[in-house]
Parts: sequence; structure tokens; C-alpha cells
Amino acid sequence: MKDDIQTAPKHLIDHEVPPELHRHQDEETLLAQWLSQAIDKGPVYWLVLGGIVAGVIALAVTVGSWTTKPSANSAAWLDLMLANTPEEQIKVAETPGPAAGWALLQAAEARYQEAFNDLPANRDAALPLLTKAHDLFEQASLKADADPMCRRRAAMGMARALEARGDLDAAIAQYEAVAKRFPSTAEAARAELLARELRKPENQKFYQNFAAYKPTEMTLPPRGRGFLDNLPTGHPALDGPVVPAPGLDLPALPPANDATATPSAAEPKPEDAPATTETEEPEASSPVIPSTPFKDESPNP
Repeated sequence: MKDDIQTAPKHLIDHEVPPELHRHQDEETLLAQWLSQAIDKGPVYWLVLGGIVAGVIALAVTVGSWTTKPSANSAAWLDLMLANTPEEQIKVAETPGPAAGWALLQAAEARYQEAFNDLPANRDAALPLLTKAHDLFEQASLKADADPMCRRRAAMGMARALEARGDLDAAIAQYEAVAKRFPSTAEAARAELLARELRKPENQKFYQNFAAYKPTEMTLPPRGRGFLDNLPTGHPALDGPVVPAPGLDLPALPPANDATATPSAAEPKPEDAPATTETEEPEASSPVIPSTPFKDESPNP
């Protein structure tokens, strides 16, 4: 065989095809198969693969940020559910997030309701509360940029507060702004209706009369019984001692701080007296009642 190769022409030896190594993929692992295929495809495959890996990492980071944000928002919503006073609700609004706008909205509603209840009887105390409610409604509208429902309710609350204060021109302008800013909504339809109603002369006259209304003040008599001061002549004073009516013999009561009211240790108590078994004879002056009063006890003649 060696002699045959040496005697073969030189051009046949130089152009002889080298032997090919055959790989059996069935005997390789999946990782080895994937790596061999990637090597065969060249550097373009590695660039595509690197882009896919970077995209997966970016997606994981984004999802992780989304999962961490609701935890803070959930705590704010829980605090808002537990808040019972406007002060506590305003405290919740200090936390950034969607709960801040609703917290201010609830605080504004509470202030408005408190002022509305005091308005007929105590207008001087209700007006500052309405101003505070208007400011809270405005802050809620600014905080709720990403929540259209909260913005609409806050804008309507501003108009209601102005109307309750008696600022009809400002209230009409705010109602018109709500209708223009939030078209095709329930708040817009309600705002248009209220703006038309406030323009009517009879409604404006009502608000003018209501602003000038003063509740009737009731004054109590001196000491609460002034109708008893003008007593008839000779009537004993109400603050004096109790005078018994004529013909009644009332026993005199000892004073409350009298030491004689309590039995002394020297005097024997009634229960300490010895019990007597003898039957006391009736006194001589007492009449003797016969056992049979209707029987004739006189002797026969």
C-alpha cells in the first residue's frame, strides 16, 4: 500500500479529499447540540442571541419594578380605608400615588358636609369650612392627574363649595368649566343644568335672602325661671326655708350633721335588751273585753 502511494502521481496526492469526521447528534447532550449549531451559524447568530438575552433581562427588571410599586400603593389605600377624620385623610395624601387624590377628595367632602350642616344656624362658622373644602377639592384635582373620575368629582366639588358660599358668579363659571373640560360625562350634564338654574332670577333672589337670613335667637330668663319672680304679696321666697301648710303637724327632722343622730356606744341598742318571757298584765285602766260580748253573763234571778 505504501508503495502504491509513493508511485501515484503527485497531483492525485495533493488533491485527495481529507477524511470527514461524522458526529452522531443522538449521542450528544442538548447543550452540546445547541453549541455546535451556534458555531456553525456564525457570529450573526450570537448577536441575535445577545439581543434576546438583553430583552429578557430588561423585561424582568420592568416586571420587578411593577411588582414593588403596588406594595406602597396598597399600604396607602389601606391607610385611607382606616382614616376616620379629615386630618387623617390629609395625612394619607402626603404619600405619592393614586390614593393621594382620593384622600384629599374624601377630606374635602367631609369638610363640605360639616359646613353644609352648620350653614343655616351658624353661617359664620360654616363659611371658613366651605373655603377649606374648596381648597381641598382643588388640591385633589391637581393630585389626580392620572385619574379622570377623581378629577371630575373634585371639579364639581369646587363648584358646589362656591355655590354654598353664595359666590354665584364663580360657581356658574366653575360649572361651565366642568361641562367644557369633561364633555359627554354625567358630571358635564349635571354642571350644565346647575349653571342654567343659578342664572334664573328667582334662584339668585333665594340665595340673596339666604345670605341675609339670621336665625331667631332665644334668650333664657334669669336663673331659668323668670316667670316665677313676680310672686303675689306674702308668698314665701322660693329660696327660703320650707314652710309647712297650716294644720299639718310635721315632726322636726334632725340636721344631717347632728352627732345625736347616731346612737352612742353608752346607750344600749334595742336588740341588746334581754328578752322577757312573762306576759304583761293589762293596766287597770284598760277595759277588759269579754270573750263572748253578745252572751248575757248576768246571773239568773
